[in-house]
Amino acid sequence: MATGKKKFTEKEVNAILLRRAEELSKEIKMELQTGREILSFRLGREWYGLDLTKFNAIVKDFEIISLPYAPEYAKGIFNLKGNIISILDLKKLLELDQTPGEAEGEYICIIFFRDIRLGFLIDEIGEIVSVTKDKITPPLSTIERLKMEYIEGEFKYGNIIITLLEINNVLNSEIKTFEKLEEN
Repeated sequence: MATGKKKFTEKEVNAILLRRAEELSKEIKMELQTGREILSFRLGREWYGLDLTKFNAIVKDFEIISLPYAPEYAKGIFNLKGNIISILDLKKLLELDQTPGEAEGEYICIIFFRDIRLGFLIDEIGEIVSVTKDKITPPLSTIERLKMEYIEGEFKYGNIIITLLEINNVLNSEIKTFEKLEEN
């Protein structure tokens, strides 16, 4: 009884596997060459980056309404064209050193997170930088273990090191904190 399946010789199988490996290699090379678009910004003295696909807008002029009993990093809310957006202070959330008298963020960076928009304060807008995967190095081992999950990696741009934030991990962690507080 014939099953209709063609039997391949070992030589044909190896040729097929070699072609497939070459195709997969091309896909990886294309991904490495095309890179990712990163929005760079400054928090205090350090530069950070955020994947441009998560970014929605930058706001310069704003008035934040404080929320009583909110965690210290939750700066409050503000109205953007009829949408109420929660504002977070990433310096406090990431426990970055703050210089006394240092101005609080001059800009709000709005991102999409799950089904909502959130904003976080940043001090300065940098450039949109294209970086390939092979240029991103793992975070330094000196970074506190708890904060390691917040950082995707680092890369050099000119004379500065830009720390690439994994903003979804940062925000997921904080949402879990809020959920625990609500349970108690």
